[in-house]
Amino acid sequence: FGERWGRHWLDLARYAESRGHEFDYDIPNPWHYRDYVIEALNSDIPYDQFVAEHLAGDLIEEGQQIAGQEHRFSSTQPVVHHPSLATGYWFLGEWVHSPVDIRKDETDRIDNMIEVYSKTFLGLTVSCARCHDHKFDPISQKDYYALAGYLKSTSYAQRPFESLAHNRQIQSQLCDLYAQAAVPIESTVRVAIEPVRPQLNHYLLAAREVLATALSRGATANDIDFDDFEGGTYSGWEITGDAFGTKPQTQSTIGDYQGNVQAHGQFFINTHQLRDGGKGDNHVGTMTSHEFKIEHDMLKFLIGGGPHPGKTCINLLIGGKVALTATGHSSNMMRAEIWDLIPFKGQMARLQIVDEERGGWGNIGIDYLRFSDSPQRQIESPEFHDYVQKIAARRQIQPEILGAWAKYAVQAAGDPSAPFHSWARFALGRSPFPSSEATTSLPTSAQPIPLLNQDGVYYSFPRTDGQRRVWLSNNPEQPVSLVASQSIAVQIDPDFASLKDRDGTMRDGGSLGPMGRAGRTLRTTSFEITTGRIAAWVRGGCATYVVVDSHSLVLGPLHGTLVRKQTSAAEWHWVEHDVTRYKGHQAHLEIVAESGTDFACEAVYQVEQMPEPLPTADASDLLNANSSTGLSGPSLGLVLQHPELFGLNTPEFRQKLAEVSKPFIEQRQVLVSQIATTSAAAPEMLEGSAADEALLIRGNSNKPVAKVPRRFIEVFHGHGPDEKESGSGRLGLVRQMIDPYQTPIVPRVLVNRIWHHYFGRGIVPTTDDFGHMGQLPSHPELLDWLATELIREEWSQKQIHRLILLSAAYRMSAEKPGDQSATDPDPNNLLLSRMPIKRLEGEVIRDSILDLSGRMDDRLYGPSVPIALTAFQDGRGKPGISGPIDGAGRRSLYLSVRRNFADSFLTAFDMPNPHTSMGRRNVSNVPAQALALLNSPMVTGQARLWAERSLRESPQLSTTARVDDLYQQAYSRLPSVAEKEAALQFIQATTTDLGILETDAQVWAELCHVLINAKEFIYIR
Repeated sequence: FGERWGRHWLDLARYAESRGHEFDYDIPNPWHYRDYVIEALNSDIPYDQFVAEHLAGDLIEEGQQIAGQEHRFSSTQPVVHHPSLATGYWFLGEWVHSPVDIRKDETDRIDNMIEVYSKTFLGLTVSCARCHDHKFDPISQKDYYALAGYLKSTSYAQRPFESLAHNRQIQSQLCDLYAQAAVPIESTVRVAIEPVRPQLNHYLLAAREVLATALSRGATANDIDFDDFEGGTYSGWEITGDAFGTKPQTQSTIGDYQGNVQAHGQFFINTHQLRDGGKGDNHVGTMTSHEFKIEHDMLKFLIGGGPHPGKTCINLLIGGKVALTATGHSSNMMRAEIWDLIPFKGQMARLQIVDEERGGWGNIGIDYLRFSDSPQRQIESPEFHDYVQKIAARRQIQPEILGAWAKYAVQAAGDPSAPFHSWARFALGRSPFPSSEATTSLPTSAQPIPLLNQDGVYYSFPRTDGQRRVWLSNNPEQPVSLVASQSIAVQIDPDFASLKDRDGTMRDGGSLGPMGRAGRTLRTTSFEITTGRIAAWVRGGCATYVVVDSHSLVLGPLHGTLVRKQTSAAEWHWVEHDVTRYKGHQAHLEIVAESGTDFACEAVYQVEQMPEPLPTADASDLLNANSSTGLSGPSLGLVLQHPELFGLNTPEFRQKLAEVSKPFIEQRQVLVSQIATTSAAAPEMLEGSAADEALLIRGNSNKPVAKVPRRFIEVFHGHGPDEKESGSGRLGLVRQMIDPYQTPIVPRVLVNRIWHHYFGRGIVPTTDDFGHMGQLPSHPELLDWLATELIREEWSQKQIHRLILLSAAYRMSAEKPGDQSATDPDPNNLLLSRMPIKRLEGEVIRDSILDLSGRMDDRLYGPSVPIALTAFQDGRGKPGISGPIDGAGRRSLYLSVRRNFADSFLTAFDMPNPHTSMGRRNVSNVPAQALALLNSPMVTGQARLWAERSLRESPQLSTTARVDDLYQQAYSRLPSVAEKEAALQFIQATTTDLGILETDAQVWAELCHVLINAKEFIYIR
């Protein structure tokens, strides 16, 4: 049932598995929508629920009834129903991969979506109102753009539908569990640190005294400048090419659009040359230093510019070969880099700065090259230990804790995200806030772009109740694995970091493919691009994708800059995206975290120039806390990760933590074991932020006027979202559509479609157009009654099918009762005085042939089988694989549907081009159909299998009996006397012509082929 009637629905959804246009690119994982339709029809999902899931299935929880009804699953098999899959039908249309006018392309895609939506569910041609008010129906141009706003408020995504709802429940339970566990754990910690906390300021001062004396004050005594270019020359360097100019750059000699490059001092290297008529990145060259002996542990430097390995980089050359290398990070703003030179100590080396790239980001920035030795080696010496003892005795504090703070300072000074980072730098004699870590505020022109918590469980967002976010470990003595700062907007949830796609899951094509977006898409609200850059303050690695005008098929160079792989860094840093060429367009940003990194994102802004680094959260509240004051997230994390700083690295403290945390950890282990780590993905709708569409004069995307608030069509007394409804407002639209009192046309359109497929003609013949240009119903009272019955039967489609199938009208014969051609009051059978003769669809013909041959594989669901390509099917976008001629025996529903390479047999029998909704297929009678049945390798091959099956299963049958049996299988009747005589004569002639025995399968294959080619095989009378 679901497969037969699902094919009719797929005609409405213009179901296809490729994008068409020039190269016919794949739609990733579309067949899950097809399987959803089959499952929904088999299970008799109420039609109002079915409609709701198509419009807002991503907003409906699994098992939730939009109309408050009980589900009636008629399937005898266990059903797992995923309502979000239904929204995939919006994204099955034809897409252009590199549109020149990206905004016009969006309006064309939305037009197709509205056309499909309105024809399918409303039986109206709303898309006719794109350019002006509808000429014939009461649909205004404002109606059209009001509906378009709902689509503008959403976006396309590949989503892990199998695990999404389940894992959301697990994540919610884990969050609640962690919040409960945090209370006793934090209380235990707060009490435990009390003996040390009042003296914390003494420990910090003492640690600074220890380090200042041991390492010398100010800059580390062992730091040796190699070159900071403050002399304003390239003295000591060998220059080739023209990339570096005649001398170093200053902030005033580079382009203003490069922003503050965070140099150290006045002079620095930057090969984006604008001096003396320079052409930006269109310069190449190298700088090579004098030879030197490696005598220190580290080389520190600042680096920015392009990310091209070997082309925009700095190299350490030993023996003329590259021993170490570092590239820029797609940002003009330089950041600190440290090389470990210990493996190369004692060797002779040179430094080489390279710019051999003329394209995008074809520049390199370098500054402040200096050698240094690690303070870690010095604080581990016996002399340092003795000094700690002396300072502790003098200040009357514990030497073990003082030593721990000194060691922590060395570690924290190199980690900008560490609590007390600024103090640690100060303790080591450095500036607490160097230029590369300045705590300046954002420019007043910076426009914040909020992040939305929409796609799955991969990310953790701050709790709405303000409670602390902690993650438990499996060790009761060290119960907390991570504490999140409340200031961090979003970070990878460690419990769900191992999620992955099920084997065989397709990814988006082109530039989006490597991102692996399914279930890992972090998107912002929609915004108008008004500046030149999008900046995100992140930690870890990620890829960013600026979705301009909902363009999601990024292939080719035209819009390739919209996708960028950002450089990974363990510290907090800005990542940027240049969107200068898209000013004035609507967009949202999508971020996909790099697997295996500690990714977090605190903020996203629109900016003109890249801002200074943001301050990071610290644990300074420890200095002012008391036994009754709660600890901040950074403070709690500091104590639990470094208990030695508070004298808590003891069995007693670990035992106390174990006592309070063990029950929670046991519950956590049960929940974590239930996480679904793999899932298939499918195209679905992703909820965005509210966005109304502007009315376009004559439908021209370049002539927008005032925006039209979202609402349903006025003729149905439509209204917009409620004030309390956030996001797109699609649930409100759904409730208006499925209310039969407000929108009585919805049930009528459905029952008319069912009637059409049973009788070959709808009560309203124009099944997709109930408007003025459509035809009037032949039986209006019957249409109303069927619609009322649908509602009375709680929107059960199967009840309507049963009602029609048991009716006297359906049980009529197609034969006229005698010769009434001259007096027939209903010559065109519009009033159904007899059953119309119907030609079977191509899919039914093919499936019938497979069933006769015994080749039919009647399994439900699964990936599509590639079609068998013919020699005439060639050109751009040709599939790389040609499928088996018989489609692996699967029903026609499971054959791949490609827009530019359709199955030739099904096309001959009027399978529609999946461009728009097709509620009424063309029914032609052309020579190509007879030729397909006569010459198709699939047909001749299955006829042979049919014959072999007959001989194999019934070897005892006589010739006459076998003819009867074949007729019975093909036509569900016995042959007439004349037909039997003709068949026997055909058998005799074939044996004579081929010179073979009557028991040979080839003889019967010829007869089977003849039976398939008869009109009775493809027509129902």
